[in-house]
Amino acid sequence: MNHYTQAIAVDKSFMYTLLIRRENNPGKGLLSGIGGHIEDGEDPNECMLREWEEEMGSALPDDAVIRPLMAQTLTDCTNHIFGIIIPKIDIYFYRPMDEGYIRWYHILGDHIMDCNNPNLAWNGLTPYCLNLLNSDREEQND
Repeated sequence: MNHYTQAIAVDKSFMYTLLIRRENNPGKGLLSGIGGHIEDGEDPNECMLREWEEEMGSALPDDAVIRPLMAQTLTDCTNHIFGIIIPKIDIYFYRPMDEGYIRWYHILGDHIMDCNNPNLAWNGLTPYCLNLLNSDREEQND
């Protein structure tokens, strides 16, 4: 069975989320989180941190808050999904990469919370994970 990680990153105000627009299969043309295949000897957290650094070109900021959200087991793989809250972002950030490009998307304006958004990978899992992360963020602020 294959194991993967995906990270859904948001800014502290929960207005923006960082996603990859995929230009290759799997998921060509779709938006997805940062992540990839867990290598031998790696745990999901180590994989997520490595994938972040590879795809973003730098390590996660020291003040980022990482939350494991869920593990989704399918017939041939397990996806370990993390939420990341980043206190300070550059909304104009844009990074081309082999798989496509990464940038911040406005959660409401780009309809990221819409489970029927045909541009989202994972068939509604991105909005679900964002809701989990937002609930966790609100509990932390209470």
